[in-house]
Amino acid sequence: MVLKQHGFNAVALNGEGYGLSSDSYETIAPYITGLRKRFKKIVIFLDGDAAGVTFANKLSLRLKLPNIHLDPVFKDISDYQKHFGVVQTNRKIKKLLSKCLRT
Repeated sequence: MVLKQHGFNAVALNGEGYGLSSDSYETIAPYITGLRKRFKKIVIFLDGDAAGVTFANKLSLRLKLPNIHLDPVFKDISDYQKHFGVVQTNRKIKKLLSKCLRT
């Protein structure tokens, strides 16, 4: 919801999907294939906790997509926005995306 508020299309993965098995990947891969047909750029942005970062890194490698994450102090972007507010959150999102999409 926070990403939508800032003008970004977003798809939320269910937290239980953060298993590190190939089953999780097989479930997500077809959705990514569909998203690739609709969007020029796709970025993985999961929770900033250990499980989210680990799974984002694995997905990023397997799907050949960039990923971003917040400092581990904030579990997700809504926690970040609650702490820093809307304007600072928008700046943070843009900064993270700018860094990963430079290539």
